[in-house]
Amino acid sequence: MRLESEDDKLERILVYVNIEKALFGIGNVDYEKVVETLYRQYNCCLEDCYEHPEHLKRVLNYIYGDAHVLTESLKTGLREFTRDSSIARFLEIMDK
Repeated sequence: MRLESEDDKLERILVYVNIEKALFGIGNVDYEKVVETLYRQYNCCLEDCYEHPEHLKRVLNYIYGDAHVLTESLKTGLREFTRDSSIARFLEIMDK
């Protein structure tokens, strides 16, 4: 088992906060729907999406059909942190 470094913890929090911000930007009901679907389909929460962005991507596509607006919001919020390979990987998966 790999111990999470302080940088990993900060990146995880940064991604989580930006996901919440993007979802709350479109409404509380949408936020709840995404959280419930993530848990129901993948037994995970928003914090887990840092390591499993594919889960978030699938849920957003399932609910919205196209998650482009949310993906753009995430890219905007995380743009300055893309030098961090984990955040760049997260955005790459979300953008596919």
